[in-house]
Amino acid sequence: MQTFRLFLALAGIVAVVALLIMKKDTKTVLIGVGLVLCVLCLKPLDGLGAFTSYMTKAGLIKAICASMGFAFVMKFTGCDRALVNLLTRPLGNIGFLLIPIVVALTYFINIAIPSAAGCSAAVGATLIPVMMAAGVKPEMAGAAVFAGTFGSVLSPGSAHNVFVADMVKAHNPSYTVQDVIAVQFSSAITALIVVLIVMSITAIVCKDYIKGVNYLAQKEGGANSVAASSGDSSNLDAQPQKINVLYALMPLVPLVILVIGGTSLNQVSFLKWTKMGVAEAMLLGAILTIAVTLTDPQKITKEFFKGMGSAYADIIGIIIAA
Repeated sequence: MQTFRLFLALAGIVAVVALLIMKKDTKTVLIGVGLVLCVLCLKPLDGLGAFTSYMTKAGLIKAICASMGFAFVMKFTGCDRALVNLLTRPLGNIGFLLIPIVVALTYFINIAIPSAAGCSAAVGATLIPVMMAAGVKPEMAGAAVFAGTFGSVLSPGSAHNVFVADMVKAHNPSYTVQDVIAVQFSSAITALIVVLIVMSITAIVCKDYIKGVNYLAQKEGGANSVAASSGDSSNLDAQPQKINVLYALMPLVPLVILVIGGTSLNQVSFLKWTKMGVAEAMLLGAILTIAVTLTDPQKITKEFFKGMGSAYADIIGIIIAA
């Protein structure tokens, strides 16, 4: 019987991979294959029991939903874009170095904004045009942003880190998300260095950077073509928008709190309050954002809960189905 179950498990994995390659809905595939396996093992109700058990996993729901709620608040208030603009403003025309710098910058921002989609949207809208104007081909500009969207491996708000911590807690109740991040920190930084080297070599071999060419002007045409012919790859906006530094710092608030709370710094008397969970840090960050941005609390609340609902449907939903 054990051999039969092992065969079914392998067949189930192959079926899931095949259906996902065929671009079938992820949650439907996972639930469907799981229920079929339970039926074949003559335990059809076990699948339903596992499904309902994960629907109420407190550790997953609190951390992941609160993190996504905070991300929605950052997007609504424009704090995520302010952070991107603050970090990218010093980049001027530094030529080829833009490629590895953008990868590293996206990586760092993805720690504060753990959603790969949200991070790439915020970063890409600003950095891809800058790179194209500086002589980086559009394909490489997009690839550089995409290559940095694994910085969330070091984010306390990442669904993966929360899920792993929740699994370990079954054997070690004191285990936290910060512990997960501490274990994989060196590997994550090593991976970043490898990506930076590979992206740089790829750009050189494929000639993805040509000095003096303004790919953005070539795409848009019109007045920008003058800048392209003269090799002018300066800032796209003649009058860059003023950056609100306080807005830019808001996405980092929960991250700073969790880092301090998860290290020996929380032993300092006036920092003991930082020892808290991911959900609490995200809530505190959202509340502080209301005070800094002077946004209507009702709107912030609506956005926070909208993000929580999105997290449950899109992220936790996949975990439940799996």
